[in-house]
Amino acid sequence: MANSLFSKMVKGALAVAMVLLTMACGGDSSKGGEGGDPAKSAKALKACQEVFGTENIAAVKTKFHGELRPTAGSSGYVRSAMTDDSHRWDPRVDKMLRHEYIGCALRWYRDGKMSNWFSGEVGWSRYSMDLARKEVSGARKLTEDVYIAPAVREGYELIFPCEVAGTVAGQRDGLPLGIRLTGVGLINVEPEVRGRLLGALARHTQKTLQCKDSPRIPPVLWTPGTSSTGLN
Repeated sequence: MANSLFSKMVKGALAVAMVLLTMACGGDSSKGGEGGDPAKSAKALKACQEVFGTENIAAVKTKFHGELRPTAGSSGYVRSAMTDDSHRWDPRVDKMLRHEYIGCALRWYRDGKMSNWFSGEVGWSRYSMDLARKEVSGARKLTEDVYIAPAVREGYELIFPCEVAGTVAGQRDGLPLGIRLTGVGLINVEPEVRGRLLGALARHTQKTLQCKDSPRIPPVLWTPGTSSTGLN
């Protein structure tokens, strides 16, 4: 079962790659991934290292070949947009669209064509904490109030509460965070490294949103042979 579910989740991801990676990243986002501009790429890579961790990106880079073109989202834009989203949420009639915001996207090109990519996106989850705790739709508990589930766009979604200042009562559990790691080629990256990437993105988002009453995200989410999630 080690890679079976993950293999199914990455199937077809290449077809949605360009849609995903052309989503708006925010008004002052770095566009280093577009056009291969060296200065912008260097700036975007530095921002991505802040999101995913320098060592984690270095571990991933050894798995892929070709020209790396990073794209980094704007933390300021993510904070503003996600705060606005959380303030619009109404627990009585939840019709709020669940937007996704790119934290970092890494794309590799060979012979002018994209050969591999992965992306970390953040947003408010389609799950509530009640649904996650009931392990609906494949959600599995990792630690107290931290759950993992298959992402809508092929990959992983980490689900956990984050109370935002100024929101209505019940937002913490009714509108938890959904931190997503998706991409073609991730199956070639060790499960422990995938977990470190996802965890780093989660902690970065907690800091960006200044979450209140949010659980501690462990440095290692899972390791080969020890995970009960089935998502290795």
